[in-house]
Amino acid sequence: FAVGSAVMTGTEAISNGIPAFKPPEPKNAAGTLVLMACILGTMFLGLAVLFHTGTSGIGAGQPGGQGIRLDYARPIRLDAVAASFPSLNVIAAHFGYPWHLELLAMALHKTNLYIDISGWAPRYIPAEVIRDLKGRLQNQFVFGSDYPFIQPKRCLDELQELGIGDEALQKVLVGNGKRLLRLS
Repeated sequence: FAVGSAVMTGTEAISNGIPAFKPPEPKNAAGTLVLMACILGTMFLGLAVLFHTGTSGIGAGQPGGQGIRLDYARPIRLDAVAASFPSLNVIAAHFGYPWHLELLAMALHKTNLYIDISGWAPRYIPAEVIRDLKGRLQNQFVFGSDYPFIQPKRCLDELQELGIGDEALQKVLVGNGKRLLRLS
């Protein structure tokens, strides 16, 4: 931190790189250390971290969105985390709409960044997301339905209708998740 704590150099990179964090000041050091410990513990255990990205149904259509700030859910805020911790697998839930192009670009750049397709009925997933799910990013997509809001059967049926090849579909539904969770 700028006030001279050499011990905090690693956490300074995180807090400077992610605008959602408060500015790196001594009074924020304890919270930043807790977050750093969580990230390092997750890496040590070989687990992945999942973050909500994109819009939220909570507060939608309400005055002021009930105080929910969507800017905190922009995928670009995960870029510094994925870059600073290349052995940490980061999952961006809900493919970051309306910033999905930003997330696709980040996933192309960082192989430790995964994209979860939950939260949307597959027929409404933007064409750019489906294109990369079928193609160049098929190893970085994972399935989710957002049950109980969207039934898994509906998601599976609609995925079948999108012209996703069997190999890519199998990766999204099973293979990538197993690899990500070190189950295979």
